[in-house]
Amino acid sequence: MEIINLKTKTSDYDITIGENLLGSVLKHIKMPFDKAFIVTDQNVADLYLERLTENFKSKSVFCHIVKPGEKSKCLKTVSGIYDDFIENKISKSDLIIAFGGGVVGDITGFCAATILRGVNYIQIPTTMLSMLDSSIGGKCGVNAKQGKNLIGIIYQPKGVICDVALLKSLPKIELSGGVSEAIKCGFIKNPQILKFIEKQDLYNTIVECVKVKKEIVQEDEFENNIRMLLNFGHSFGHAVEKLGDYKKFSHGQAVAIGMVLAVKLGIKLKITKPEILQTLLNLLNKFELSTICPYTIEQMKEVIASDKKVRSGKINFIFIKDIGTAEIKPIGLNEISLEDKI
Repeated sequence: MEIINLKTKTSDYDITIGENLLGSVLKHIKMPFDKAFIVTDQNVADLYLERLTENFKSKSVFCHIVKPGEKSKCLKTVSGIYDDFIENKISKSDLIIAFGGGVVGDITGFCAATILRGVNYIQIPTTMLSMLDSSIGGKCGVNAKQGKNLIGIIYQPKGVICDVALLKSLPKIELSGGVSEAIKCGFIKNPQILKFIEKQDLYNTIVECVKVKKEIVQEDEFENNIRMLLNFGHSFGHAVEKLGDYKKFSHGQAVAIGMVLAVKLGIKLKITKPEILQTLLNLLNKFELSTICPYTIEQMKEVIASDKKVRSGKINFIFIKDIGTAEIKPIGLNEISLEDKI
């Protein structure tokens, strides 16, 4: 088991990574609380909710189950959670638990931050992507019809508990989505991660990715500077998700395409070494991740124009200079130019 402490100006919490932690969750919750309010989706509930609730036999537990998938990441879902929590008399002395993948983690964190102007919450991620990325650092929120993650807040959890044993029940496509985000960490900061990915060593891949995110979030909690590096592949990736109506591509698949496009653009702008593209493609192909974008650059730019990172007509874009070294460069939308049908 590995315990990684993340400390910012607003928070101080542990990220616990190990095997078979679900039966001992209370040991890893570091604050007192009265009632537990669990948010999960139907898929996770069917597999694991009973095991989780067994931890709270001495306390009142309320569960809210949402539909699986990106479509649930909306204000309508949040409104339903608010209603359920308030009807069950939630108070600031209670604990909210996000039990699921990135969608559940994002909407639960948003609810925790805004109900009663803030209630403590923890993350128990159940996918590889959420374990190594979305459960850490406090970003939470929902999508708008114009684009992804346009409504949100940074609100840190009081702890993150990653039970790697839960990954055994994941379908291959969900694991590959986590691999996509892990590749991102390797390319922006720590090339050693790519070696763990090659060996299919999930535990050490997650641990090293968490260390990358911890280091970046501690230095820049509110994404004023280097935290933007974690967006490598995401500006294009979010556009791919939106154009596919959040059905055609999973987040991980969309980010894989986004990284390919970002590297191609970096090569065109003479920022990225040309040989990096093949290294990226080899890794993505090995894990059957998408590398070809079915949309035109003009379609992509129309969506990117609504990206929350756009400022004064420019977007802070993440380019790879060399594997393990990335840079943030503001570019105008007119500078985003690649061959049609990228």
